[in-house]
Amino acid sequence: MKQLIVIIILCTAIVPTFSAYAQNTAAYETAEVCTFGIVPQYSKKRTYDKWAPLLAEISIDTHCEFRIENVADIQTFEKKLMNAEFDFAYTTPYQAYLANHYEEYFPILHSSTQKLQGIIVTRKDSDILRLEELENKVIAFPSPSSLAASRILQSDLQKKGIKYDAIYTKNHTSVYINVAKGFASAGGGTVETFNNLPKNIKNKLRILTHAKPMMPHIVLVHPRISEHLRTLFTKSFIKHSSHNGPIASPVQLDTSFSQELKKFGAEERS
Repeated sequence: MKQLIVIIILCTAIVPTFSAYAQNTAAYETAEVCTFGIVPQYSKKRTYDKWAPLLAEISIDTHCEFRIENVADIQTFEKKLMNAEFDFAYTTPYQAYLANHYEEYFPILHSSTQKLQGIIVTRKDSDILRLEELENKVIAFPSPSSLAASRILQSDLQKKGIKYDAIYTKNHTSVYINVAKGFASAGGGTVETFNNLPKNIKNKLRILTHAKPMMPHIVLVHPRISEHLRTLFTKSFIKHSSHNGPIASPVQLDTSFSQELKKFGAEERS
């Protein structure tokens, strides 16, 4: 499958530091600093705006300053995750499986109401109405390793014998922009990121197909973090989450969930 040079990548916005945000919301003393890695789905600014208010509240409750590690692309995020550079991380289920297997991160939270589901979108005015009509077309994806928005969709296309040219745009938002501007005939994303698009982009697109739903994104913690801090973090995360938060209706995961991750990872690698 031919890989083309990506046409559009979102410009990196100048994002204020997380500590400055926290200092403006409330005064607190920090005895510790923790890094929080977030798998790139949106622009840096959008990611910061989505997560900073919640992590500021958690910083106050835990007396630990949570700093967002807002990396530009999925490959960089995965490299940092597999080097255990994050104390906490928000990942796809497959990334969670790898981090659990190789670096002993363990899952502590995920949504109780949302599933992760890949989609392929086209322009609203496109003549493409069936997957088969993507034959020899350019399709944008966030990253070769992105599970729901790339690998699952590419597997579905392969099973149907559909040949296409893939471009990779570093995050979901850039995929949608490439399609909206006509630089790609279609693009891979997820239901969540599509629903969170600005109207001026979303109104130009339509969903061509849905992939099978799977377990949602997961919050992980590295074993170097104390059990006391993990407990405070989890309670605060659930306490301050709302329907507008980054994770809908989060629930705490028990130790048995690691077995579910191992089963999931084995199935995805087969």
